[in-house]
Formats: sequence, structure tokens, C-alpha cells
Amino acid sequence: MSKKRAVLGILLTREDTCVLLLKRSPNSRNYPNKYSFPGGTVEIGETDVKALPREFWEETTKKIIIEDFYCVFHNEEYEVHVYYVEDITPEVPVTVNPKEHSAYHEFTLETIHMHKDEITPQVFNILLEIRATLKAKRLINS
Repeated sequence: MSKKRAVLGILLTREDTCVLLLKRSPNSRNYPNKYSFPGGTVEIGETDVKALPREFWEETTKKIIIEDFYCVFHNEEYEVHVYYVEDITPEVPVTVNPKEHSAYHEFTLETIHMHKDEITPQVFNILLEIRATLKAKRLINS
């Protein structure tokens, strides 16, 4: 049986020095109370290009467009496609869906390594890679 597909969006903020993460609800089946990228399941017949903006809006009330593909990872249940996204409604504040998330936070990439226990493992590893890339490009200090 093939795995379900999911999509996640990396939204860098504050001139690419921060990243938006959502805190999963205490009732989440996977990683309760941990932060992750906005996103969710791709519905049957839906493409990533349709699913990610829909999921992003459902979870944050923000409208986004996909900028670039980042990676794919697998877990027991899903094949997860991760994309960089651009916020096309910067004037709209983030409003989390309380059925799925309890909070949001813009984590500073410079200090992301200090938040390992608060973030899902796959997302934490992606953030370390992004931090290293931005550091190499000298877009962040540490």
C-alpha cells in the first residue's frame, strides 16, 4: 500500500532571519505540543500546488504561493514534500486554527539550535540545514 502524501511550507520572515512554525495541539496524534511547518495532507486528485496554499490558509489564514521545492522525507504514514513559500498577504496577521494548533511562533534561525526539544525532529533538521545555508551566505550571524 502506498503512503499518503503531505505538504509543508517553509515561510521565512523578517528578511529571512526567522521562520514561522505552528505548535501542534495537545491532542495531536503525532508530536503533540511540538512546533512544525504549516501544511497537511494532499487530498485525492489534488496537486501539491493546490494543497499547500489550501492547508496554509486553513491553518494560518495566510495566503501563500509556492516559491521553490526544498526536499522530500518519509515517515511511517506519509511521503512529505517540503517547499519554500511566499506570503502574499503580509498585512494579514496569523490566526491559528485551534482544532489543530495551540500557538504560532516566529523562531529566529540564528538560535534555532536552542529549541530542539520544542520542534518535530524532521522540521528541526531542515531548519538546521537552512540555518547553515544562510550562514554560509552570511545572511545570519551565528
